Amino acid sequence: MPAPYPACTLFLAVSDGPARAVVAHASAARFDVAWRDGVQALHKLMTRRRLTGRWLRVDWVTTAQAVSSAQLQALLRQTKRNYWREGLAFDTQMRTAITEQELNAHAALYAGSGTPHAALNVHNLQTCARARFADPAWTLPSTGPWHRFTTAGVFVDAEGLHALDSDGLAAGRRVLKELCEHDVRRLVSDASGYLAAQVDAQGRFTYGHYPCFDRPVAGYNTLRQASTTYAMIEAWALTHCPTLGAAIERALAHLEREWVKVVAHDADGPVAVLVDTGDEIKLGGNAVLILALTQYAQVTGRAKGLDLARALARGIRRMQDSASGRFTHVLHYPTLAVKAEHRIIYYDGEAAFALMRLYHATQEATWLALVEKAFAHFIRAEHWRAHDHWLSYCVNELTRVRAQIPYLQFGVRNVAGYLDFVAERATTFPTLLELMMAARDMLERLGDEPAHAALYAQVDIDAFEHALERRAHRLLDGIFWPEFAMFMRHPDRILGACFIRHHGFRVRIDDVEHYLSGLIAYLAYVRRGRPRLPRPATARALPDDSAARGAPDGPWDADTLTATVGGRWLRPPPAGWRASGVCTTRPAMRAGDLAVLRTGDMRFGLQPATAAVLPASGWLVQEADMAFPAGMPILWAPSMDRAVMALGRRARQSLTAPVIAVTGSAGKTTTVAMLAQALMPFGAVGLTRQNANLPRGVAWNLASLPADPAHVVLELAIGRMSENARLARPDVAIFTNIAAAHLTYHQDLATVANRKSAIFDGMRPGGAAIINRDMACADRVIEAARARELRILTYGAEGPADIRLRAYRPATHQVMADVAGRAVALRLGAPGRHLAMNALAVLATAHALGLALPAVIAALATFTPPAGRGDAFEIRVDARRVTVVDDSYNANPASMAAALATAREHPAAAKLLVLGDMLELGEDEIRFHRDLCDPVRAVQAHRVVLCGERMQALAEALADLDVAWYPDVEAVQAEWHTHLAQADYVLIKSSGATRLSALAASLRQTGANATALRSAS
Repeated sequence: MPAPYPACTLFLAVSDGPARAVVAHASAARFDVAWRDGVQALHKLMTRRRLTGRWLRVDWVTTAQAVSSAQLQALLRQTKRNYWREGLAFDTQMRTAITEQELNAHAALYAGSGTPHAALNVHNLQTCARARFADPAWTLPSTGPWHRFTTAGVFVDAEGLHALDSDGLAAGRRVLKELCEHDVRRLVSDASGYLAAQVDAQGRFTYGHYPCFDRPVAGYNTLRQASTTYAMIEAWALTHCPTLGAAIERALAHLEREWVKVVAHDADGPVAVLVDTGDEIKLGGNAVLILALTQYAQVTGRAKGLDLARALARGIRRMQDSASGRFTHVLHYPTLAVKAEHRIIYYDGEAAFALMRLYHATQEATWLALVEKAFAHFIRAEHWRAHDHWLSYCVNELTRVRAQIPYLQFGVRNVAGYLDFVAERATTFPTLLELMMAARDMLERLGDEPAHAALYAQVDIDAFEHALERRAHRLLDGIFWPEFAMFMRHPDRILGACFIRHHGFRVRIDDVEHYLSGLIAYLAYVRRGRPRLPRPATARALPDDSAARGAPDGPWDADTLTATVGGRWLRPPPAGWRASGVCTTRPAMRAGDLAVLRTGDMRFGLQPATAAVLPASGWLVQEADMAFPAGMPILWAPSMDRAVMALGRRARQSLTAPVIAVTGSAGKTTTVAMLAQALMPFGAVGLTRQNANLPRGVAWNLASLPADPAHVVLELAIGRMSENARLARPDVAIFTNIAAAHLTYHQDLATVANRKSAIFDGMRPGGAAIINRDMACADRVIEAARARELRILTYGAEGPADIRLRAYRPATHQVMADVAGRAVALRLGAPGRHLAMNALAVLATAHALGLALPAVIAALATFTPPAGRGDAFEIRVDARRVTVVDDSYNANPASMAAALATAREHPAAAKLLVLGDMLELGEDEIRFHRDLCDPVRAVQAHRVVLCGERMQALAEALADLDVAWYPDVEAVQAEWHTHLAQADYVLIKSSGATRLSALAASLRQTGANATALRSAS
């Protein structure tokens, strides 16, 4: 390294297995000197500790950077808890330096479960440093500069030398560019060996460990013991390890002896249940024990457990409604009274999968009939929206014997729209590999059936295979390889186990179970040579009827398209052909659109297999040597990005209708939808689809507007706002608000205001700027509009404004306002003061455009928010009607406050708040969450459920209320029944990445008779 740092700094670590590694380090101007000094120091340590050297790890510093104390604190606040991946040195010469592995293994950057980001734990850091530097008086320097550094390294064990990765999430573990059969088999053997070691002599599991300090994980339940045993039996079929086999026998015997109870007798035999802690009979518990018993029978050839499996299946039958197929999730033992109609969607998938496995084991039609009855409910309730791995397992098994379109469609939907999440999710999330492997098995069969060609093509096969491999390799980052385990308190106890990094590197039997099952399925795939899924057949192309594909009234003829994109027709369209617009994503496709094909390193567009089954008028391509469907017009362009942008600019040039652009920190999409509805009485309205609010999205929306629209309403994001504005060239620009949002990228509110004000860059003098006078930094935005010589209209409720809210009546959704001195009254189709404020922006727009207000007011009376942005629906819970408000699409402090204000005004007696993390709020994110304390209290909810690492700060601030905090949505769903018991109103609000939308979707699904709320009140 360059000065002022030593040219070479080495770290040498050794462990024999039972105890944490000892580490020595040395710095010098030459490698040979640093190596000599480091080896000598390590030898002294090994002699003192009487170590023989089972594992050796050597790391060397590759980069270093000085940081002040404030800079380090800011960097830590931006890093997810336990995801800091650099070492720290406390002097320039690196005499006192600690590697990343040591810091994390001593929880030196962990401030407790209430802090979602990395933070200095001074006590743990000093404990680690005093031992490392042999200085019992060492204290953390009160001021910097400190030095963050990265390393590369190697690891040596009895098997040889392993290069260590030095990049990203894989940093610090061995390099495995491609998982070969030997590697995956080793992972399966190690993980199943770990589980076998957790089964005591009586057959009960040790639940888990927090390995930094070798502390046990509290808790236990029989469902997880049964499901873990099932995964162990899967592994035993591969390893035939006697120790594993003996542990399985003990675990099954313990469950049968201690926890299985016969509760009744049906005509065909006894009815059995698996009793769990708290005297609960869980649908999933019965199911996973059936899975274990049927798997045991399959791999051993001994059917002794099948009679018990049948009895447990009769227990499941008792928990299924014979008319609807819907399952009850939890009963009380021994009364069999219903404790929870619904708890978590996992139970549904587990039950159906178990019954399918029992059907395969016995060929008894009774169990298949129950599965088909259940699937009728799953399809009605759209359970595929949960993307559940158990449902993927089940539908794969079901379609082996019933290859019916509704079942196949369910399996496709369960995975097709989820591939980006599977590929990019940073956490290991092992159930995603299980989901993908089961789905792949079904897709392989589906792709071989020409009759199902169109259904098969709904999955982007290239994206699927990419996501599967990405997820399999991501699991490697959650394995306790010896080069990582050696730094923990008791390496041998966790070696080869699987951990959850953001939960303090927790190792729990159910965590390991899911890694294990996914890897076992992946191993079978690897052993087959990773066969590629079938490519789409020519039968999937559209009929050879080019003329019929075009949209006769579309705005794009062949010559205009060619001139605009600077390309040429590889296969010209027929005379009179026209395209209605362009499409880059499946959900946006309309008949007659020109499909933009994604090829090479493009990051947008449609995969060829997807485009082939869509009603496109032609294809726009960047590669000329592809295989194209017969008869499809093909237009080539040298650059797809430039082509889409050029089409957007051309469309804007020919547009005569006024363009209204909406920006703001919250409420953009809702305001666009409200404006579109309010402007419909005056003619066709073109509007942003798919929230495409960055330049390329704005361009394809402009290029796809309806013929001769009367008005165009576009949503513009802060990212690349000036480019957005020059492309859209608005006649009217609306600022809904300036609030804390995206501060991770935009520093503070003044910066947000300045960057959003670039919306005016594309406007001509005399255009209208409609600005929320009550918002933060309103004066700054008004000055920016004035500098562009725009006509300024303000709206608000707190002070003087051109359009002013005089009153809002929550009970009737009535809005009283002054519009340029004229009193108007209107009624919205949905509740919320924030919607009343959006309505003011609509009134201001109508006033600026000279439109008749009565027609606008009449249109607003039927407005309801878009899905996920405050739309309401009803479900029935134990004969009660419960109103659920789904506002889970996004959240920041402003939109959260608005949602809570609406909840406060709702007349329900028992309100349940379910609030998730607000993301991208920068270094003050914890303060923003704590600041919700007063708005939450004002709702006077009977219970508050908080989800996500950042929300733990709010949970602590509300400790005197009935508050429950959970780290993620899966944990919320596991205890959902206890929270829904009294509620008659539920608000679900969070940023999208918190995934509370899955809970909202689950409620829609389980409430099969859910109906959209109407505004008849």
